[in-house]
Amino acid sequence: MTNSTSTLVMVNATDNQTNVFNATVEFGTSRGTMGGLSGGIFWNATVTLTGDEGSNTLTVRVFDNATNTQTITATYWIDTISPVINITNPSSNGTTVHNPDGNVTFNWTVTDVNASSTNVTIYDLQGNVITSSTVSNQNGSVGAILTGLKPGPYTASFGASDGAGNGKQLGTNALSFTLNSQQNSTLIEVELNNSFGPNGGIQILNSTGQRPSGNVYFNQTLIKSVFVNSTRAGVNVTVNITALGINFNENKTTALGLTVLTSASDSLVAAQSSGVNTLDTVVLFKNMSQYIGDNNYTDSDGTKQWVVLNILKALGKLKPVFINDDSGRDLYKLSQCASNTVPTTAVNRTNACYTNGSSFVNLYVPHLSGGALADPQNGIPTINLTTPNEDLALPGVSDANLVFTGVVKSVDLNTSTCVYNLTNAAGTSVISSTSFTPSQAEAGSTNYTFTIDADTTLTNSSIYNLTVRCDSNSANVSAKTKGFVVNDTTRPAVKTLTSSSSGTTTVTLTWTLTTNENATCRYTTNVNANFTHMNNFGTTGAKTHTSGISYTSDTSGTYYFACNDTTGNGNGLNYTNSSAFSVDVTPAAAAAVSSGGGGSTTTTATTAEGASSTKKWITALNPGATATMNILDAKIPVTSLSLEIANRVEKVEIKVTKLNSAPATAVPEGTGKVHSYLKVDTQNLKDTDIKSAKFKFKVEKSWLTANNYQISDVLLTRFDGVKWTDLPTKSLGATDGVETFEAVSPGFSTFAIVGRTKVEAVKAVEEAKKAEDAAKTPEVKEEPKAEEKKEEKKAETPVIPTQPKKPYTGWIVALIIVVVAVAGYFVWQKKKND
Repeated sequence: MTNSTSTLVMVNATDNQTNVFNATVEFGTSRGTMGGLSGGIFWNATVTLTGDEGSNTLTVRVFDNATNTQTITATYWIDTISPVINITNPSSNGTTVHNPDGNVTFNWTVTDVNASSTNVTIYDLQGNVITSSTVSNQNGSVGAILTGLKPGPYTASFGASDGAGNGKQLGTNALSFTLNSQQNSTLIEVELNNSFGPNGGIQILNSTGQRPSGNVYFNQTLIKSVFVNSTRAGVNVTVNITALGINFNENKTTALGLTVLTSASDSLVAAQSSGVNTLDTVVLFKNMSQYIGDNNYTDSDGTKQWVVLNILKALGKLKPVFINDDSGRDLYKLSQCASNTVPTTAVNRTNACYTNGSSFVNLYVPHLSGGALADPQNGIPTINLTTPNEDLALPGVSDANLVFTGVVKSVDLNTSTCVYNLTNAAGTSVISSTSFTPSQAEAGSTNYTFTIDADTTLTNSSIYNLTVRCDSNSANVSAKTKGFVVNDTTRPAVKTLTSSSSGTTTVTLTWTLTTNENATCRYTTNVNANFTHMNNFGTTGAKTHTSGISYTSDTSGTYYFACNDTTGNGNGLNYTNSSAFSVDVTPAAAAAVSSGGGGSTTTTATTAEGASSTKKWITALNPGATATMNILDAKIPVTSLSLEIANRVEKVEIKVTKLNSAPATAVPEGTGKVHSYLKVDTQNLKDTDIKSAKFKFKVEKSWLTANNYQISDVLLTRFDGVKWTDLPTKSLGATDGVETFEAVSPGFSTFAIVGRTKVEAVKAVEEAKKAEDAAKTPEVKEEPKAEEKKEEKKAETPVIPTQPKKPYTGWIVALIIVVVAVAGYFVWQKKKND
């Protein structure tokens, strides 16, 4: 049994003299009283048995009325450990098993004191169960032979369980293998040709180009010649594929198919993805990716080859398209191959292209899924709305500040023509003919995604109509209108939070907060205050909220902010954002300094430090934890700082400051242009307390353009006390003209966001080396010459000046005598008068 299992314990106890009056059950350090049944003969108790792994003892004591005692014991076994499985055959992951009859032998061992059953299950590439085998009550070596498998890749998963219910689940122990077995080539040809229908098929050839008969190994020396010959559709395709290793998957579970009719349902799906009514020409192989892997189109030496789709039609105004998937939804516009010749570039989707002959077109594609020719004048761009959901009659949206999303599909889209309109239920315009630019999902894709932030607050429980319109380069207009109802349940989001201060003897701290929709926002310095007890911003019911707080003495702390939208969705007892602040007030007596000329001047101290953001962690941070600081102040280029904790720390505080001027240890001249200097200060956190610190920061694309830098030229560098050290930096993508980057640092100090070309990078390495060398070389003072020592000694000898003569001493004495005489006269006169 497993630990803490509820068990019924029952004993039969009799006494001929005084009868049994009590019984107890004991195990480990636990003891319980048993209840009596049937006149004191049967005693029972339900107990939760616990104990150490392995054998444990349960003791039952019975007492008669004369206090005599009888004891009986029983053994129970605690088992909390799952069986251990060790796979011995196949010997390793990725093994190829060669067996003509398609049988595969599996061997493994199960280690457990109480094994109850074990099994092996075989899955195909799509996760479908092909076959399985279960062996009961097996501990030790186990073997199973699974029969009748077709050639191809598989996964074998092993499981086991014991009598206590502990189990090693399927998939915990698993390995992949490929079976190379013999198949009847004639039957396989028939199966594949039936799948392709009358317009194409497959021929199976041996290494000399002959069609074998009977059973042959499929994954060794055979060539499969795939061909399409449809004069009506103008498509002629021949692809020769040499079978190497796992090139072919005969255990496919989905039937292959071939589509060449432009009116077929699969073709119409591909047409919609191209933004046309119907395709001019199409060839689409269904489910070929399950049969031949993308990397298996190789020649005899294993080199990957282009698949050539030869379409017998003059190109003219038609657009060649590569169908990248099995269903006709993932399409790419092809460019003409360099010099209109067979491509020599790496075989992949990005390099796919076409060559144009006088009466034919060759499409060079990386795998056998499909290709087409589309006439851009035959139809309009396809517009699909995701938000609001176009598949619902009247979809509800949960946010009054709605962001519209969708996709436009076209081989010939003019992205500069796209606009949208929004009207209310009465038809009144809310937003009129506002432009947006969809973005190509991938280079060459016919899918263009769009995200439109309407930046307007809609009325709850109201109906609106959205119209999206885009034109093709052929001036074909496409428009889609969808109605929706607003069911606002989404809290408002804080987009930016900034602060500024002004004044000297009285300092006004001004907070500015912006939201994504009209809202009422409040603030407080009490972290436990609910929304009703917070202070209102000076502006309410808008998207921008501003309030100023005046201070006449130095103050620091943290403000907490919360917002409710017009529907009442908000934060309740919880604040959304917080920001530390510090106000430095100049005493009135020191505010001005007077000059001797009768006027006055006021001096204001300047500092290199600009905007800053501080976060405190009240609770302890334990090893392995991740602590994240989000920075909303738009003046600070760092948007977040994430720490991976190495040692337990408490009362941590981090302050990120943007420096308005270069520090004393600035980035050396000629090593790049600095976008921003930053400083990170910490309390109760040392560099050794973290494994790493991950910075996310932003750089405006306009800055990159103005300074002739590429995205790859941007990095975060750190001054380590001796030199500037470059940190691993990568781009995370761009939104709204701002590129976001991520960099990892081993600690905190002064940082710089830098743009650096390759030439400047070489200079940076040289400067870092100079700094290191300078730090290693001790300063040596040159010993002064003897003459210099003598002069120094003379200079150090103090000169004691003689007291000057005082020629005016006599005059001073006479003046004192006169003053005393006059004073004495006045005193005498006063006494005489009295």
